[in-house]
Amino acid sequence: MNIIYKYLFMLMLLLFSLIVNAKELSFEDLNKLDKSENYKECYKICQENKDKNIYAAFFIADYLYCGRKGIKKNKNEAKAIYRQVLKDLEKNSATYSGNDIYMLGIINLRVKYSKSKARDCFIKAADKGNSKAMIQAALFCGQGRGGKRDMNQAKLYIEKAIAAGNADGKALMASMLFSNKENKYEKIYNLLKESSEAGSPYGAAGLSEFYRKGIMVKKDLNKARDLIQISVDKGLYENERYLKRIKKQIEKNEEQKKTQKNKDRP
Repeated sequence: MNIIYKYLFMLMLLLFSLIVNAKELSFEDLNKLDKSENYKECYKICQENKDKNIYAAFFIADYLYCGRKGIKKNKNEAKAIYRQVLKDLEKNSATYSGNDIYMLGIINLRVKYSKSKARDCFIKAADKGNSKAMIQAALFCGQGRGGKRDMNQAKLYIEKAIAAGNADGKALMASMLFSNKENKYEKIYNLLKESSEAGSPYGAAGLSEFYRKGIMVKKDLNKARDLIQISVDKGLYENERYLKRIKKQIEKNEEQKKTQKNKDRP
């Protein structure tokens, strides 16, 4: 309990410091608050400061575009905010930080629909130390989005992300091992478990497959569903369709059980 109280106290201090120093809100401050999964508080703080802080505006757009637990998606509103963020960024184009270039990558991807420009931005931002950009650079290079498929470069950015402490990095490393048909299930499972426990939506999504297929663990569709739900709650909106499919499969299984039970009655 002492650990929980200490965590809550530290979170309150962080929230207080963010409110007091609204104009000094940094990308890192908001990223930490987002990682704490206190999405409504983060969203509230960003709403209060979006007109005077570009990072607050960007995080609002990200929440509205991808969704978070308790935050409803609104892509049209998100795109409008992204466009304003872009205008503000262009005023200081000579002094772009890694965070700024990462934001440009997201805007190029979600508003301008240019995968090649997004890829270039993610690589540049990753090289400047932005760990979220490292993940995107790894995904783009590994999947051949916006350019040639380059697994060596993908692995490089995955390793950089892991070294930077980004939990998504371990999930991507596990995915790489799996896609290379390296059937080191124990290693892959442990990477995904560590990643998921550290808060990665990619880790939770990957771990769900082990429960869905019964690899290394007892097959459990309910657990698989819960893990996919976690990934969606954390902003991995691409898994929403997959979540619906798992829910339908669970419902189908329950109906089959009921039908069989009725048949077995004397």
